[in-house]
Amino acid sequence: MMDEQARILVVDDESRGVELLVRTLRGMGEVVTADSADRGWEILQGGASFDLVVTDQRMPGMSGIELLRRVATNAPETGRILLTGYTDLEATLDAINQGQVHAYLTKPCTPPEVQEAVREVLVRVRRGEGAAAELEKHLSWVVELAKRIATRAGERAEVEALAAELRAETEAQLETLRASPKRPSR
Repeated sequence: MMDEQARILVVDDESRGVELLVRTLRGMGEVVTADSADRGWEILQGGASFDLVVTDQRMPGMSGIELLRRVATNAPETGRILLTGYTDLEATLDAINQGQVHAYLTKPCTPPEVQEAVREVLVRVRRGEGAAAELEKHLSWVVELAKRIATRAGERAEVEALAAELRAETEAQLETLRASPKRPSR
């Protein structure tokens, strides 16, 4: 069991497949279902956020790979698992290579295989969130440092400008003094 309950969207056009996945995953978090990729996309577009999307590949209308491509584009922090009963290896490899799929399972797969894949993807996704938070913190620090440097550089530029003005005035006065007729000394 993971420390934090996950929100998982399961997408499959076969009701039996959905039922099996719900039973397999319910102990791992909140499971929401959709009976098509189109419906899954509607749920995602409705503002619901998920830690993971598990989808079948072949369904009427939009394919599972297309759904995961959209998820990768619009919510890249969401984990993505593709299930397929077919060995459409080329399409699956393309999806994996394009970063659209974190894991790929061939049906039929056992509940422990599904649970293991889900655990692994959730760990990777959450690790990515932690790394993103650290990166954000580091970025904030760098921005603050850049602001301080710019402020000091501005102050330095101001001092240098005043020094140049003073130098110019002093040189002008010296020139005036040098150009004025000399008084005889007594």
